Amino acid sequence: IDEDHDRLAKLNAEIERRKAEGQEAYSSGTSGCSVKIEERIEVPSVAVGFVIGRGGDRIKELSVECGVRMNFDREDDMASNTRSLRIRGSETAVLKAKQHIQEAIDEGLAIYKGGGKGKGKRDSRKGGKGGKAFDRVGDGAGGMAGFEQGICKWFAAGFCRNRAHNGACRNGLHSAEAAIKAEADWVAQGPPSGTAGPLKDPSRPILLLLDLEGGGNRDGTDGEDEIIEVPVLAMDPVTGREMGRFHRFARPGFWDRNLANMRQRFPLECFNAGTSSVPFPEVVSALKAWICSVLGLQGPADLKGDSFLFVTCGNWDVKTAIPLQCHKPVPFTVDAGTQKLLFSRWSNLKEVFREHYRLPEDRAPTGMRGMLNRLRIPLAGQHHLGMDDVSNLAKILTRRFPP
Repeated sequence: IDEDHDRLAKLNAEIERRKAEGQEAYSSGTSGCSVKIEERIEVPSVAVGFVIGRGGDRIKELSVECGVRMNFDREDDMASNTRSLRIRGSETAVLKAKQHIQEAIDEGLAIYKGGGKGKGKRDSRKGGKGGKAFDRVGDGAGGMAGFEQGICKWFAAGFCRNRAHNGACRNGLHSAEAAIKAEADWVAQGPPSGTAGPLKDPSRPILLLLDLEGGGNRDGTDGEDEIIEVPVLAMDPVTGREMGRFHRFARPGFWDRNLANMRQRFPLECFNAGTSSVPFPEVVSALKAWICSVLGLQGPADLKGDSFLFVTCGNWDVKTAIPLQCHKPVPFTVDAGTQKLLFSRWSNLKEVFREHYRLPEDRAPTGMRGMLNRLRIPLAGQHHLGMDDVSNLAKILTRRFPP
């Protein structure tokens, strides 16, 4: 009987875990599955090169990051001048991949219409490695800290499966010192927390621009389904004045639990022994304390959920990624009260942008790069490095405020 009770408890815990992850749990056992779907995107022929990236790196990176499989048909449709791209994976993963692919298409078309040919013209500034030829790396966190190749967010968090050549992989430098300096310099660009003064209208919530990295590959292995970077930029909702910055690299729990096994399967240089990353629950605790400091509160007991509002580029960060991470490796690794207080509401900047500029859905930008292009703002830094993405989102949002 005791064994039956233990088995029932384990089954119930497994069911709750899978509910939290949006999976379907079957009463006949502990096996569950995510429904796989396949969708097609017709990519204009002139933009195919931008989707594939240099040496195929861009489409490979997006496939891993989103947890999907993507393949182009071999031949173009000559009648429509497009090539069909098949995307296979879970519904959430396919949706995320489609958004990124649309950004690449928008980028390709913008450069093509501006006079580029073939796979497009490079930016006048040196781009990053692997499909990042159009990122202005020198204007981002890594570049401004003195590292023209940018930094690899995965190595910064503690591990990158891509072996470095000349000190860098396609995502950027494999350097603990570079990552730590880039993080410190980026945070220092904003006012120290608690020194920016009160909001112009204290009755309105402070805006917290957030763009998570990692966590997009739910079917990934070796921690690829966990959040690795949490950058936040605080902004006055009335004036657009910056109020402070927060940043942590988060270390996936999978790495700590399976370090011995991973060290047997990957070269030593894939691991960052000098990483500043911390487990996600510690990131959440630090984030809560930082929000209190920015708002001038004495402690977490004074923090109210309606005093701040996360602003994200889509619904994925707060609606999907954070709830999943809060239940790894077991349900309520981050307690329910903290989840409810911090992550119950958010604003989707893409929807705000579409409504503000009165754009029909079929013409509205599907991602950050599209919004920047529409406003004629160059993307600064490494796209998909959280620090740089948040800085770019802030430029978009501040356009809504009067000078």
